[in-house]
Amino acid sequence: MTHSPERGSIIFYILIAVAVFAALSYAIASSLRGNAGVSNQKLDLIASEVIAIGTRVADAATRMRLKDIASTQVSLEAPGNAGYTNPNCTTTDCLLFGGEGGGIVWETPPAGAQVAAHDWIYTPRIAIQNLGDNTSELVAILPDINVDVCQRINLQLGIAQTLVNPNEIPAITGVIKFIGTYGASVNFNDPMYMGQKAACFVSTGLDGTALAAPYGKRYHYYHVVLVN
Repeated sequence: MTHSPERGSIIFYILIAVAVFAALSYAIASSLRGNAGVSNQKLDLIASEVIAIGTRVADAATRMRLKDIASTQVSLEAPGNAGYTNPNCTTTDCLLFGGEGGGIVWETPPAGAQVAAHDWIYTPRIAIQNLGDNTSELVAILPDINVDVCQRINLQLGIAQTLVNPNEIPAITGVIKFIGTYGASVNFNDPMYMGQKAACFVSTGLDGTALAAPYGKRYHYYHVVLVN
């Protein structure tokens, strides 16, 4: 029995087509994996920068306290940053931003960190349980965090061991800008946040005069600037 040359050629071309298809499939899959890796790396970098900004502000405030600047004297006023003028601050030594006190500049949130762009908020109305004397701290808040960034923040801080959603806390109301006085506070007494100087959390609401608009159930980042 003889084999037709045409039949052999057809089988040969089919085998080539199968090999080419397999190679293309592998290349596409590898490309997709590579793109996901870049995306995850970018999210990690954004999370790191959010934490770094909060750390720089907290370190500057600590330096001011070491210069005997009282926590009620620290002023967060800065060019283009309205509503933070502290009447207790009468020299540049008590200016956290752009003065002789903290020696740092006001930083805007990194691109991609938030669902909608909003500036940092500095409020005296939050108390972190098991931190200081459990009264209000001066706390920086970055509202409306992207959930993927939020998860990576808590992973980097060691608060979570995997990329999971943070524990939910009740609504936070009465968020005002810090101008030298501390008042009634919202107590963060969930085990996930107790004793933590920084964390990303989810709340059923975040509202007050320091915010452009109230938020429903969304993710936010806090970083303690001064502990009382």
